[in-house]
This record gives sequence, C-alpha cells and structure tokens, in this order.
Amino acid sequence: MMNQIEVRGDGKIYLYTNRGKRPLLIGVLNHGVLTVKRNAKFIFRKTQSIGLNAEMVALTPFIILCVLMSTGERLLTTKQYLLEKAEHRQHANFESQYFMRIADFGIEAALAWERRRRIRDVSIFEIFPPDQDKEKNEP
Repeated sequence: MMNQIEVRGDGKIYLYTNRGKRPLLIGVLNHGVLTVKRNAKFIFRKTQSIGLNAEMVALTPFIILCVLMSTGERLLTTKQYLLEKAEHRQHANFESQYFMRIADFGIEAALAWERRRRIRDVSIFEIFPPDQDKEKNEP
C-alpha cells in the first residue's frame, strides 16, 4: 500500500492513500506536541496496543505524543520512548505502524527514561505549562 503523509503549515497532518479518496486528518502538531485521536476500535486487541502511522512518527518533529481516546482518557509519552518501546510492523493491506502497548504510556515514566539516558532533562511543566490552551492540541 502506497501512502503519503503531509504536514501542513497549520500543523495538521494528513494521510493520502492510493485509493483516490480525500486525505484523512490523522493528527495535529502544535508546539512539539503531536495529538491524535483514537477510538476503542483502533486498539490492537492481541497486544492491547495502539497503532501509529510509522511515516507520521518519522517525519513529524514532535517531542510529546498525546493520544486522545474516545473515552476521554489522554495517553502521553515522548517520541524517543515510543521509538524504544513500540513494536514496528506492517499488517497485510495496512501501512507500516508503530504499536505501543497502552500499559507503556505515561509521561512520567517516559521522561524518567529519557533522563536516565540523558536524552532530555525537562520537567512536565516545561512541556505542558499549567495555563496551556488544551483545545489547540486536538485534531
């Protein structure tokens, strides 16, 4: 399957498929935070994980990933932690994806992992200031 990702100037990320349909909005990038929405039907039941388009992960310069679940839950992690913990695979007739187990999400664990590896030394409030407008990070 041939797909293409486009990151537009307004931060919206679109997936173009070879099916000739209009592009799909698959995420929004805002100040280093990539936000995607997921419904319960997008959970890979076998491993209790969430799939993310591998091309989007590779091409988008994000630091934090925020997955907004249809239940209202927010799953947070960092790009580096995602690349370390997620499994990269491709299922038949689907694009290449990273599958991150729901249990592996958690911003505190991800930042602690990054600090131990000296990737980044930041606090959660440097990434998400208390007065940040949450609506800007929703696709």
